[in-house]
Parts: sequence; C-alpha cells; structure tokens
Amino acid sequence: MRTTSRMPCVDALKAIACLLIVLHHLAFYGPMSDAAYALAPTAIDFFYQYGRMAVQAFFVIAGFLMAAKFAPHGKALPTRPVHAIYQRYLRLAIPYLVALVCAIVCAGACLADA
Repeated sequence: MRTTSRMPCVDALKAIACLLIVLHHLAFYGPMSDAAYALAPTAIDFFYQYGRMAVQAFFVIAGFLMAAKFAPHGKALPTRPVHAIYQRYLRLAIPYLVALVCAIVCAGACLADA
C-alpha cells in the first residue's frame, strides 16, 4: 500500500484551476457559448479573458508536485526515470485511449444515423 501526504491547499488550487479551464472552454468554444452570452455576458467575458490563465497555474502546480515527488527534502532521490515515465504513460494513456474509442464509437453512431 502506498502512503501519500495530501496538501489540501494545493488540491484546492488544482480544483479551482480545473473549473476555470472548463468554464473558459464553455464560454469560448462550441455552439452553446453564443447562447450563453445572451444570458450572462459579464460572466462569459470574464471566463473568456481570465479562464485561460488557469492553465499557467496548472503548469506551476504540476512542476511543484513533480519536484515534491522526486526531491521531497530538496535532494533528488535515486530513481529509475524510465520506469517512472512508463508508469506515468500507463496512468495517462489507458484512460485517454478508452475515451478516444468511446468518441470514435459515438461519432460512428452519429454518422450512421445521418
């Protein structure tokens, strides 16, 4: 079993950044952004202008967490980088591939109906 120490402040910052990124995408991309603008123009303008700044916050937090993982006391731990890269690849690639297959199936179903 792996024990990890959570940092509630960092988790909260990641959650806020994630929400801002999602709201920016909802305010800027897709057909719903035009319809939503009529309902809340001030909020849409805010998320359009400032929502993308959350991406930089995400990068900073990711760098901090990587440094905390590989150098927890300010000194680099002896690790196997290839193994760490492989583990990270598996953790990210498997859900990505599942989502990609689901998107392809949904797109194929939509094309079959048309």
